[in-house]
Amino acid sequence: MRRGDIGGMPVKLRGVGVVIGDPRSGLWAATEWLSPEPGRIGIVLLEHSLRDVQALMEPLRVAQWDRRTPIRLYSCNANALDALAAGLADSGNVVVTRPVSLLWLG
Repeated sequence: MRRGDIGGMPVKLRGVGVVIGDPRSGLWAATEWLSPEPGRIGIVLLEHSLRDVQALMEPLRVAQWDRRTPIRLYSCNANALDALAAGLADSGNVVVTRPVSLLWLG
């Protein structure tokens, strides 16, 4: 599976990792410019309301995440992103990094 959805939001695997959000948006196209960070898998959240840890674990499995590689969240620091990062860190027992302000993709 290269594509799927989480709660009706499209999911696609890209070089940076997993991209979740509306593929018709300009931000979706801008995710192609994100380079993978060595030693990290990215989760790009174009939808700021998605904060479901268990829902995000499935695309990571599809991306063949090894549960040891640190996670890098790409999303604006809005709607409890800190709690999502902490939840992913606890659930995956792995380091999760996140922005602490705005993230510009386009």
